[in-house]
Amino acid sequence: WLVYNPNSDPSFPDLPAMWCGRYINQTVTLPSQIFLRCGVVGALEDKRDERIKEVLIGFQTLARGWLARKRYKRLLDLRIGVLVAQRNTRQYFVLRKWQWWRLFTKVKPLLSVTRQEEEFKEKEKEMEKIKKIA
Repeated sequence: WLVYNPNSDPSFPDLPAMWCGRYINQTVTLPSQIFLRCGVVGALEDKRDERIKEVLIGFQTLARGWLARKRYKRLLDLRIGVLVAQRNTRQYFVLRKWQWWRLFTKVKPLLSVTRQEEEFKEKEKEMEKIKKIA
């Protein structure tokens, strides 16, 4: 019943008869049954179908909006990634002929600092494995 009329009071005892509204003259209510004249059930089903259609349209609208926002955010992230890649490529083409850059790229792997950091990270991983086992 609350799907048909969300603003109604669910504790109201005679909800179906009240909901029928203009069909009240065409109904006979007993304590446990409602008898309707010809055509009333069809009209009620049409009203129900309209309400269900409204609910589904609202749900579809929300879902499509959420998907569109998600798609837009992903496109923005891709755009930022492309700009970063372009900037880095431009810098590489500028620096690749610079003699100091060539020297730096050849000397950097030989530095012991980078090797010490890698060894330190490996030792930390080993320590974590030992802690998990113990």
